[in-house]
Amino acid sequence: MIVGRETVKERKSAQEKTRPVDVLDRYDDGGMKSVLVVDDDMSFLASIAEMVSLIDPEYDVMTAENGDQAISILRTLPVGLLLTDIRMPVVTGSELVLWMKENMPRTPVIVMSAGNDADTVSAVEGAGYFFFDKPLDVTRLVRVINSLLQKNKGDSTRTVR
Repeated sequence: MIVGRETVKERKSAQEKTRPVDVLDRYDDGGMKSVLVVDDDMSFLASIAEMVSLIDPEYDVMTAENGDQAISILRTLPVGLLLTDIRMPVVTGSELVLWMKENMPRTPVIVMSAGNDADTVSAVEGAGYFFFDKPLDVTRLVRVINSLLQKNKGDSTRTVR
């Protein structure tokens, strides 16, 4: 039986050597879940980042002040979950959501914003992402974060462009 496992392992190793390597294949998070929180409101950003880190000490929480910073992070490190505001300078949350859909379609996204129109909410939810109005329902947010990170556990087959 051990021989069978070694054969499978050797076969997998040979397959990995023949396929292109991208940044996500090289990243080993050691079982930790990485979460990227993006918002231009620094106090809100700090609060959400702290809340996520308190949910589970194994969550590696990163922050960005706009979509441009977020994309720079996402191109170098995969995340298990993205939480973003919609209205931000430089690269908006809407543009970030589109980038995620094109480049990391299997990464779950939670969009948080105040005062959005029905079209924005429909577009976010239509893409399979979650929308939360500000002020946030923290209990529901914690439940969704835990659910998404458990569902996404071990998924490293994303594409980054």
